[in-house]
Amino acid sequence: MTALQLLKRSYDNVQPIIFWYDVQNVALSDGLKSPKDAIRLYNYAHRKSKQHLPELADTWPAKERIKALGYDPMNTNE
Repeated sequence: MTALQLLKRSYDNVQPIIFWYDVQNVALSDGLKSPKDAIRLYNYAHRKSKQHLPELADTWPAKERIKALGYDPMNTNE
């Protein structure tokens, strides 16, 4: 596999995450501590949206974001 093919595959994997954050409140993404946390929250949302949570994490109760990450990225006082 060429470097360009690997890059495209990586982009294809990340594109849904980028789109998901584009429709969230900007405070959510601004409060994330790392890119890894962005992926963790997206994966948590994807699993939980099929159960009981709305798809958009910025509408969740803070306790759900804390359960996913150990902190609330929308609470800038932390």
